[in-house]
Amino acid sequence: QRLLIPYLIGGVGISIILTCLYINNQNFNLWDRISPLFTGGGAFLNNHYGFMLWFFSALFVCSIIYTIVNRYIKGYIYSTLVIIAITTIGYYLSIYYIRVIPFLIPQACAAIIFFHSGYMFKTYNSITPKSHAIIWWILAIVFATILYNIGPCDIFTGLYRMFPLYILGSLGGIFIVSQLSYYCCILTPKIANILAQLGSISILIYLVHFLEFTVGGSHYITSKLLFFIDNYEQTILEKILFALIVSLLLYQIPIVRRVFRLSKPQYIDIKTLKS
Repeated sequence: QRLLIPYLIGGVGISIILTCLYINNQNFNLWDRISPLFTGGGAFLNNHYGFMLWFFSALFVCSIIYTIVNRYIKGYIYSTLVIIAITTIGYYLSIYYIRVIPFLIPQACAAIIFFHSGYMFKTYNSITPKSHAIIWWILAIVFATILYNIGPCDIFTGLYRMFPLYILGSLGGIFIVSQLSYYCCILTPKIANILAQLGSISILIYLVHFLEFTVGGSHYITSKLLFFIDNYEQTILEKILFALIVSLLLYQIPIVRRVFRLSKPQYIDIKTLKS
């Protein structure tokens, strides 16, 4: 529900926008404009609007597959092997059938290993014994650095270069983020709770970013706040600030919290590090 409702809101919104933009075009076809909504949203890329909607449907499919694996495969070793197999299948589907299979199933399969890794790092959030932590940090930094230098990789378009290194580099990045989060909980619990609050509304933030990316408008609202930064960096900060500010304002509206199931604030228990 937390994924499908934002998907429908974003999909209907982008369909209305595209209809308004192209309705006077002689070649206008209403079905061409709204049909991507029924196939996972990825085909909106052909219109150069709304392609970011793919993330909701891919994450939804990924969540469903992962739920099934967790229900029927017991033991993290066996489940990890199954996840690796599904990721490999997704890789080959992305190469040959990425434009054929609807609902972003190839992308969801290729990404499920990151879903699994995030879950594992959250469940086992500390590395013991401590003597092994240095080795893990070195490996994570090495693989993340390799990934940075081998070129762009994109799950949405099926762009993979040196797929095994891509997986290892991305896992290294996930490990680094998870461990920094772990240390943040211990050293700066107040900041950790702020991050937990933002994390609890991350889907809402993404939806706001998606609509702003399509329509624009962040520059006019935030440019005065960023008078000391120019060009590319300013654009990035504008979009981040806009998405955060608008999302936090929307969070204050009861019906928004009800629709997005955001009524329960997220706080971290520092003793158990569980949110």
